[in-house]
Amino acid sequence: MKMGDLLTKMASEHQLIVITHSPQIAARANRHFYVSKSPENGEVRTRVQMLEGEDRIQAIAVMLSTDPPTSSAIANARELVTLD
Repeated sequence: MKMGDLLTKMASEHQLIVITHSPQIAARANRHFYVSKSPENGEVRTRVQMLEGEDRIQAIAVMLSTDPPTSSAIANARELVTLD
């Protein structure tokens, strides 16, 4: 996981903001935010939600499989997050 190692090293000396669809990269983050857009009253609203605990595991699991995620993806997401 060379990219994850590189980002971790860079983050030790700099603030990084990484936008990714890669679950392996997302699992290495110190903070995890979910950004979504939805139509509301004829406009598009953007929401940013900080994910912690099980919400973070679920988001990474969705990246690994489908929505809703499979039980295998949830187990894999837990493993990825605890590899830190």
